[in-house]
Amino acid sequence: MLVAQESLQPDVSLYIEGLESLAEQQTAPAESSFMQLVDRYPRSPFAPKASAYLEDLHSRVDNSGIVPFYLGNLATATYTAAMLPILFELDQSTVTYGLSGLGGVALGLAGSAAMASDYPVTSGLSWAITTSQLVSLGNYLYLNGIIDLGQLVGQDAEMKVFLGGQLLTLNGSLLGSYFSLRDQDVSEGKASFALHSYAWANAYYWMAVAIAQSSDLKRTSTIGLAVTDGALAGSLSLWDSLRWTPMRTGLVTVGGLGGALLGWFGTMVVGETLDLGVSEVFTAVMSSAVAGQAAAVYLTSRIPPEAEQLQASDEAAADVPISLALLPVPSGDSLPGMQLRVGLSF
Repeated sequence: MLVAQESLQPDVSLYIEGLESLAEQQTAPAESSFMQLVDRYPRSPFAPKASAYLEDLHSRVDNSGIVPFYLGNLATATYTAAMLPILFELDQSTVTYGLSGLGGVALGLAGSAAMASDYPVTSGLSWAITTSQLVSLGNYLYLNGIIDLGQLVGQDAEMKVFLGGQLLTLNGSLLGSYFSLRDQDVSEGKASFALHSYAWANAYYWMAVAIAQSSDLKRTSTIGLAVTDGALAGSLSLWDSLRWTPMRTGLVTVGGLGGALLGWFGTMVVGETLDLGVSEVFTAVMSSAVAGQAAAVYLTSRIPPEAEQLQASDEAAADVPISLALLPVPSGDSLPGMQLRVGLSF
């Protein structure tokens, strides 16, 4: 800090915080400081300047993830509201479901608008929220396979407890990831790589269960929880050396899906002449999926990693001239101080 915060009035302190964040290219904290200044101290001589900075920041805010963010919130809120009549044993009529559904849609849209009003919704944040929700839900389902809810809470309450936990998991992971990550620069490449890795770990694991024809739910759920969470943790550490972009990750997923479909339809053709069992079918599908992903990894090897793309963006940003100036703060009734002015030329 260039000026001791305790020597300044709150409006001046917020203004300088915003300018310092802007100089460090931290747009979210800068926007938050300027917005607090305008809202709390509209008569401050710095309010018009803060408003000007806010207008400039809003014109170049990264809201690349706003569409999936709205869709995810809308789906979560609508599903939650639609399940409430079952959870609370309300009248199971069309009107009841209609009213709860209307409330869910309204809450999903209004909640999305409120959360996106003060913070940019980047593609990385949107990917991270989706990853958090699906991983949390997956872990919840695995835990329900491990724990016998019927024996724990009784058969009558089993469905309500399961459904209530599911709704809490979906909404808690959404809100928790949003509030913990909205001030951070989340890599969309890392978040999407983690999500796809977790999804494919589940797909391969359950194909392996089908091949082994295991019917022990508690055992398969315990192993599945360890395998899929292990794959997630591994992908997060592995990404630092790979740094795949979301496009490359998506293309590798397309390769895996294409291979799996080829294997599935191929077994239909072969099944006309050979008697294939469940194990043989899923072995073929799993092998084809692995081959498809391996081919996609090779074919997309020329796509530059996210690190190089970020470096190119940083170099472009470095070419933007930044001017700094220290100016005296009008004293008035406040203690005198200095103002840091940041100028950007485009």
